[in-house]
Amino acid sequence: MLQVRGLSVAYDDLPALRDVSFDVGAGELVTMIGPNGAGKTTTLKALLGLLPYSAGTMTFQGQPLHDQPPYRRVRLGLALVPEGRHIFPRMTVQENLELGAAQGRRAPVAALEWSYALFPILAERRKQLAGTLSGGQQQMLAISRALMSNPQLLMLDEPSLGLAPVVVDQLYDKIGALKAEGLTILLVEQQVYGALELADRAYVLETGRIVREGKRADLLADDYIQKTYLAL
Repeated sequence: MLQVRGLSVAYDDLPALRDVSFDVGAGELVTMIGPNGAGKTTTLKALLGLLPYSAGTMTFQGQPLHDQPPYRRVRLGLALVPEGRHIFPRMTVQENLELGAAQGRRAPVAALEWSYALFPILAERRKQLAGTLSGGQQQMLAISRALMSNPQLLMLDEPSLGLAPVVVDQLYDKIGALKAEGLTILLVEQQVYGALELADRAYVLETGRIVREGKRADLLADDYIQKTYLAL
């Protein structure tokens, strides 16, 4: 579904990504892990057209993305849940969701019903201001808002950030359910073990370069991953 080759991005001549290449197949959950500043968020922003890149190619379902503005990439089927959620705090839950459907291809009523079925707590609080939700509920809202556009590829940037472990487990259960429904997912995380447990395949990004890649079981058994990221 997604093919990235030789992607390079720089901030004021300081390299952030260097010759990054990876693939995401239809129906896969692929995770990208690595420390802060590795280039994970930069990768997602470049995919959605929010950052310029200096080299490389990005192809989504056989269509080049280089000349597509962000709104067209959304219409093609890309959706990003950004780090920090970026909900609209002074709007209600339902108003946030309806904004997500603005570029979508699914009828808004059907999309709302699907979102509320996935996260019933949002249905209970549909008239509540989004800024008054708990951190976990805000993350659920951010994910649901992205799903309102009926994406073919859902990109999640650090969805576990700042959440209690029990809430992270609940969130991961929902992400796993989305994968089981056939949604293709690119998950960026620092929560390495949980992300790898969900993934079909994974890439390890450090200082703007991919240093490891492979299937979930292979990376969980990798000595470097165990010592560097799992403290085993």
